[in-house]
Amino acid sequence: MNLYNIETSRNNQTFKCNLPNPFSKYTNMYLKKCSHDAFVREVKVIPEILEKVKEITIPVSKKRNVYAWDINPTNSNKYVIFLHGMAMNVSNYQRFYKSLLRNNVGIFAIEYKGYGKLSGEQTSEKSINFDIKNAYEYLANKKNIKPENIIVVGSCVGGFAGVNLAKEKKDIHSLILIAPTVSMNYISDKFIKDKNFREGMPKIIEKLITKNKFFKWIYGKQMNAIDKVKYIKNTNIYVIQSRKDNVTRPGGAVKLAKAAKKNGILKELIMLNHPGHKIDDEKTEITSQLVGKILKEMNTLK
Repeated sequence: MNLYNIETSRNNQTFKCNLPNPFSKYTNMYLKKCSHDAFVREVKVIPEILEKVKEITIPVSKKRNVYAWDINPTNSNKYVIFLHGMAMNVSNYQRFYKSLLRNNVGIFAIEYKGYGKLSGEQTSEKSINFDIKNAYEYLANKKNIKPENIIVVGSCVGGFAGVNLAKEKKDIHSLILIAPTVSMNYISDKFIKDKNFREGMPKIIEKLITKNKFFKWIYGKQMNAIDKVKYIKNTNIYVIQSRKDNVTRPGGAVKLAKAAKKNGILKELIMLNHPGHKIDDEKTEITSQLVGKILKEMNTLK
């Protein structure tokens, strides 16, 4: 069971404690289902990037490896770390990678435990953060990529994970969040009511997390990026969100952007009018242009 840092203020004093979240097992059950769906969706490498993809296996223990795609045909010392969505895998974003490569930047697309070629293993919020942390350290220590030369792009659950990484690893240059998961309370009501999401969840639990304010608050501590943003100091944040997203509610992206703005790290909030949650052609083009803009800023600072 995951532990969550709970903060409460009283008489101008802040109290912190780690408490087990009683709802985490249901979220992890859904992540397991998503990882299976992602395995089914694995596709072959497209000809345009076939010779450019290097499959990287990073051993972190005797029984545990982290897997990633390293795409860097120009041997750039600047990288985009890409963190994919909840029911996808690294092979599903190849057109997106192709677009980013126009900027002559390296791409490090990280796979999560239980996903893609790592299928069959149990995934969780904790394991996703663990895999990303180890992949980042490989990029930093083995390839000598400096944090100020790194742009993290996170989609859906990868958005939450990107915020967590920026909190843990200081001085990452920029973070681009595409339809990010900012809290389990900002998953759309339609999505929560989906039978696949509720699989294994008792009716009383479903009622508690949707109707009771206290239990909804506890449930929302899972994958809570909003709580973490205030600890990020030196990373620029860009948020891209559709107003008609059917998975992550736009209000969550707005709240995250407000928290980042209050902390002085929000660069841009881009709200799109068309429906859809996935990275489509418009989100791809916007992200590619943002990456190009950020790279120019990096070069100007040198």
